[in-house]
Amino acid sequence: MNSYQKRRWSIYLRFHVVLILLLCLFYGCVDQTDIDKAHKYNESRDTLPAEIIYNFHMNYSENGIIKIDITGREVINRAHKKEMEFPQGFEAVFYNADMSIKSRLSAGYGINYEEKKVMMATKNVEIINYESNEKLNTEELTWDQNTAKIFTDRFVKITTETDVIYGDGGFESDETFENWIIKKPTGNFVVEEE
Repeated sequence: MNSYQKRRWSIYLRFHVVLILLLCLFYGCVDQTDIDKAHKYNESRDTLPAEIIYNFHMNYSENGIIKIDITGREVINRAHKKEMEFPQGFEAVFYNADMSIKSRLSAGYGINYEEKKVMMATKNVEIINYESNEKLNTEELTWDQNTAKIFTDRFVKITTETDVIYGDGGFESDETFENWIIKKPTGNFVVEEE
């Protein structure tokens, strides 16, 4: 090896020794809180929504026939939690087989737990059944798709063609709002005798 090669080898070796020492020095200076912050950031990314849709219009159909039409101003889809949130409210229109409107559900807020098959609606919840000409008003309503029931333990008001009935203990019905029961009913209403 000539002197030029020795000098070059010496510079190369010094550079790598200094680089290794600097890396060791910087590695030793990393604070555990910085590592914790990085882990926390990565965990928080898992809670971010998969998508946010504004001014949405969704259809649910079976065998090519539209059953439900859902519209609203905002829907947040959290795919990792399997839930859809409607923070600015929604309106759902339910159709008969002949595409006539059967009923309408609206609320100021809603959340659908897809895995549990449960939807909760809150804030000025209203259901209108156009076939029976009945209307339900409440502040909270749960739709359990597993049992095909809608229910609440909150105060309800049901308006029929002839009566206005209040329920202080809640309400339960089939999901079509055709066969319903009011818990602790009050108000003026006609009772038919058998």
